[in-house]
Amino acid sequence: MTPPRIAETVREAGFRRNVTIATKIPPKNREWPARHDAPIRDVFPKDWIIACTEKSLKNLDCDFLDLQQLHVWSPRWLAETEWIDTLRELQLAGKIRYLGVSLNDHEPDAALDLVRSGWVDTLQVIFNLFDQSPAVRLFPLAQEHRSAAVRLEPPRSQRAFGFHRHPGDAAARARGGQLPILAGAGALGRGHGTREDPRVEEKLL
Repeated sequence: MTPPRIAETVREAGFRRNVTIATKIPPKNREWPARHDAPIRDVFPKDWIIACTEKSLKNLDCDFLDLQQLHVWSPRWLAETEWIDTLRELQLAGKIRYLGVSLNDHEPDAALDLVRSGWVDTLQVIFNLFDQSPAVRLFPLAQEHRSAAVRLEPPRSQRAFGFHRHPGDAAARARGGQLPILAGAGALGRGHGTREDPRVEEKLL
């Protein structure tokens, strides 16, 4: 479903508050997966994060995004704060509700320190019959910290599952309670770049 069609459907139905809209910011350097030696200022600079968010809002004809995600991730980027400060500014401005990160394929442990930081609300990670490595360390840590909803992605499927942010978490209450499970969030736009198909900008929500 294209972004204009999504906007039209939500507008006609009149139930925006009951619809969870998620999208992603593609890496500015156009590299999938993320290179761990690439500085985050080259991948997700402040102006790029803002421009992509504004583009998504315009294309979807909406006032806010329920979930905005970085499309790639490297654990080295935790040493920088401009990216998270920018996302928080957009959050405070009411343009996004929750923050997330999409992990490189088959690298769940790259998010362990990110979960500990409590900076983001969701992680997108591959979890299926063939790759269950997130269950070893990532999932238990996410449950322990109660600060991240983990979206699981079966192979060749847009159906999603996840852990809820704990309802008693103060940060969750301040931002409207639990983050809904995103059923089919990836299908909200075809902007799901992969190593084989990194053409995201023209597909960006």
